[in-house]
Amino acid sequence: MLLGHWLEMASVAKAENALDAISKLLPDKAEKLVNGKPKMVLVSELSVGDLVLVRPGTRIPIDGVITDGTSSIDEAAITGESKPVSKTVNDKVVAGTVNQDGSIKVKVTELGDDTALAGIMRLVAEAQSSKSNVQVLADKAAFYLTIIAIVTAIVTFIVWLVLKDVGFALERSVTVLIIACPHALGLAIPLVVSISTTLSAKNGLLVRKRLALESARKLDWVLFDKTGTLTKGEHGVTDIWATKGYSQEDVLHLTASLEQNSEHIVGKGIVRRAESDHVHLDKVADFKALPGLGVQGTLHGNEVYIAASYRYIEENKLTVPKEIANAVKQAAKEGKTEVYLITNKKVIGALGLADIVREESKQTIKTLREMGIKTAMITGDTDEVAAYVSKQLGLDQYFAEVRPEDKSAKVKELQKRSKGCNGW
Repeated sequence: MLLGHWLEMASVAKAENALDAISKLLPDKAEKLVNGKPKMVLVSELSVGDLVLVRPGTRIPIDGVITDGTSSIDEAAITGESKPVSKTVNDKVVAGTVNQDGSIKVKVTELGDDTALAGIMRLVAEAQSSKSNVQVLADKAAFYLTIIAIVTAIVTFIVWLVLKDVGFALERSVTVLIIACPHALGLAIPLVVSISTTLSAKNGLLVRKRLALESARKLDWVLFDKTGTLTKGEHGVTDIWATKGYSQEDVLHLTASLEQNSEHIVGKGIVRRAESDHVHLDKVADFKALPGLGVQGTLHGNEVYIAASYRYIEENKLTVPKEIANAVKQAAKEGKTEVYLITNKKVIGALGLADIVREESKQTIKTLREMGIKTAMITGDTDEVAAYVSKQLGLDQYFAEVRPEDKSAKVKELQKRSKGCNGW
């Protein structure tokens, strides 16, 4: 029984790596503003109402509200939103998300166990500590069988002691204990769970709730997260458009040369595409990030701008050539991020980026469909992005713009439609 319990706890300990991964999203230190000057302190030393400076490329240490500055925030780890979300004064930010391209000052509103990240960790911990109905039943049965076996052995010993001698009685009572062997029942279930969860993990399937493993035989829907599951969780270039006089390689070369100095996930996606296509990158002078808008720099003696927002085009009264405008408009309907390349106050090219769908996702969805199981996707991303991914994979259903705390309601919605599945 002790060995069975130890094996069970060992399998739970392995699953707790998920909690460790979540906790690593939260930084240990923060830059607290004291009399207007930043001072590095432990996050545990902060209080509600304190002001914190969050620099570009760093994680936000607390839940709070922006009091000064504009930036874009990568919230993929919390909401599943693959695109950076533009944030400005009075907008809320969440601990564990990444500040992309602008310095912001944040007023602390929640700390410690009150943050959204801590709430997610609690949900995971509760799921990991759960037991399946079969295991609970087996534990009870093993307990009662142990008592019955011992009582039966004692009665056997007494009866044969009266009818025969001590040696014969002891032999018969020990035989009863060995044959009854209730320990095997208490050991079997944890052992099966341990082996099953280990084999599942090796195949990329993390079982976070024992009841889910028990109920899997009744599944008729499989619900997927999007970012990092069906998709790679990183932006990649899907389209390149060039105006007359420029090639797609020219556009990629100029854009990636400028973006190689950027920490923005869109910029990194463009540089990855250039590297995979073996496009040579040139050094850029006077590089400058434009928070919420894009980047600029000097390349080949010309001022080059990359606008990651159409707002930049409007503010500078620029015109997007028709051959690009129509393509970009269609890409935007598919939830893609558009980036414009500008030099000499003219738009000379554009790129479309999206969260790239994994090749293995397509095969997985196809296999499940052949098994007669319907598939759905739930994501914090926008409806346009969700619709684009759903169409590519041929999903039966998708839920977009869903926050972590609301996902259970969507699961229940699917359960009501199912043929009798009451556990996930």
